[in-house]
Amino acid sequence: MVNQHAAIPAAARATALLGAALCQHRIQRTPEQRARVQALAEMARALGAISDADWQLVRGCLQ
Repeated sequence: MVNQHAAIPAAARATALLGAALCQHRIQRTPEQRARVQALAEMARALGAISDADWQLVRGCLQ
């Protein structure tokens, strides 16, 4: 069986997950959504899936 996720680069997956979470946060504006976006961004940065500049951009969107 072929791993379908292996063909998608980590940066693309991180961007998709962060984008979806950020959209939910923009619509709902709940503390839980904000915490989810922050956690996803920090994890993606720690794993090298997003750059420091991208991480700062996400943080700026949450201000």
